[in-house]
Amino acid sequence: EPVKTIAEAVKIADAGETIEVTGTLNRISEIDKPVTVKGSGSEPVSVTGGVVLPKATGVVTFENFSFDGASTIGVYDNTTDYAGLQLVIKNCDFTKAAGNCVYIIPQIKSLTIDSCDFEYPAGTTQYSKQYLVWPYAAETVTIKNSNFDGGNVTRAAVHLGEGHPNGTTAVIEGNTIKNFERGIQIAFTNNGTNKVIINGNAFEDIALSENRTLSEEYEVATVFIHENTGKNGCETTVDYTNNNLTGESQRMFYSENKVLAAEDLVKGFSGNKIGETTVENISDSSFDPWDVAIGDQRFKSLDEAMEAVKTMTGDVVITVNRDIEVESVSYDLSGAAGLTSLTVTGKNKDVSLISGIDGNDIDGPTYCPVINVTLPDGADFIVDGLTFPDDLLFDSAGGSMIVRNCTFNGGQSGYPKATTISYENNVFEFKGTAEKFYTNNAYPVWYKLDQSTDFSFTGNTVIGYRGVHIETRGGDSVIADIAVDNNRFELTDNEYAKKTVALQLVNNIRGEVSFDNNYVDAYMAVCFFNGVEIGENAEISIKNNYLADGTKLYGTSEWNTVNPEDEIDRIIQDFGDRITVAEKHEHIFENGACTVC
Repeated sequence: EPVKTIAEAVKIADAGETIEVTGTLNRISEIDKPVTVKGSGSEPVSVTGGVVLPKATGVVTFENFSFDGASTIGVYDNTTDYAGLQLVIKNCDFTKAAGNCVYIIPQIKSLTIDSCDFEYPAGTTQYSKQYLVWPYAAETVTIKNSNFDGGNVTRAAVHLGEGHPNGTTAVIEGNTIKNFERGIQIAFTNNGTNKVIINGNAFEDIALSENRTLSEEYEVATVFIHENTGKNGCETTVDYTNNNLTGESQRMFYSENKVLAAEDLVKGFSGNKIGETTVENISDSSFDPWDVAIGDQRFKSLDEAMEAVKTMTGDVVITVNRDIEVESVSYDLSGAAGLTSLTVTGKNKDVSLISGIDGNDIDGPTYCPVINVTLPDGADFIVDGLTFPDDLLFDSAGGSMIVRNCTFNGGQSGYPKATTISYENNVFEFKGTAEKFYTNNAYPVWYKLDQSTDFSFTGNTVIGYRGVHIETRGGDSVIADIAVDNNRFELTDNEYAKKTVALQLVNNIRGEVSFDNNYVDAYMAVCFFNGVEIGENAEISIKNNYLADGTKLYGTSEWNTVNPEDEIDRIIQDFGDRITVAEKHEHIFENGACTVC
């Protein structure tokens, strides 16, 4: 029989029974037993005010209502009175969804939203920094077959909260989520284990709002990973499968977390599309604003990371997570007494440091940008596994500089201050503009040494116009020991054919020089530049190199020498018995193949 109020109906209803409601309600007051409250008829029953969160253990369902107030369920007290509640909201409309439609701070057993429509208020233009569904501490969250429309005035559809102490499992499946800056936010800070399943959703126009937004463009994504996620030691995994991004939606994940990138959380990733294009790798549609990392610490810039290194000890590795733009800069880390080495490496070999300089003159007006890192005595500065699409030089004043496993597409030129410089197993494939370099000399390495230096260039591949240019300057005390061994040079220049030189030695030679076991396809392997002076203690070894047809083993700079034969004779005489030349190539086999030719 009908009664006048929901409260009266609850008193006489048994657990599990359904209470049908007609008319228009101002609010739904407290319910203290597991029942279903359902709007009667084919059209949803209007509720103009809010809903008091039930203090019941078991399943309480609200079905077939149109919630027409600015806030539907809002509980801001961190009480334990609702710990056993299993709340279900089914086939309901939220007609003023610009703010907190379902906002539940206390712990509950579960929240299910099924086949509901969340529609922003018509005519609203004021940006709302809110989330439509925000269960702070639900043990289970299920949101399925629902439509969320933020109208480009609401920040996000779903915030999964801090998480239940026992861990939270969330399933977000089969929904349409459109016109927000964020689809789903993950920010678990509990102590438990959390699992989030995001499957089969349609994300439409997840894009930066033009209505007084507080976000940056790069913060826009279907899933936003908050900076506090995991701070109390919880573990979170995400399955992101069969989701479609359309319209302006271009990014699946954004992480502002210093410890967790999207790749760290997502364990299942398949069947996702942007438009008609299937995205195979999560990194192709995610953005981590922390440019670099040191272990589990993340930093927004290389500058921040270098500052942090000042307090570190041992062997420190800075990992560059994404392409970043750089310019000339010096970092003085000499006060980090416990530092034994500093390595700057790429998250993968495709990560680039971009200077934006294509073409430079070693003495200006356009200089090659230099990143100089001064370390404590005995500490090595290592650059490993990065790509450099244009001109950039590394240095370590007074110390040791090692560059290995990198790809260089521009030039490096300058007056390095490191006392030991080593290039190991790099690829130099010139893709710059040669005429922008001094006298068209696009050398991948062009050094002027005005202090004693050990220079080693081994195991590299050089493809382009030029090889290695070393000019030793200063007085007799400046001694450069130079080893250019076990490299592959493939050099061509139709305009300046005689300048395709693997190793060019300029000004003075003081110290031990070796050019051994190289493959050379160029005009000349070793070029003694016109007028080069040979120190009384200088030695040179040119042995066991493989020369392609037409390649000279050694000689002088024929483009600026009147009598190159006389000049090279002078140089050979000045060396005396301190020059060793072996023109015949002897194979060095490894696994049945010659390592040189």
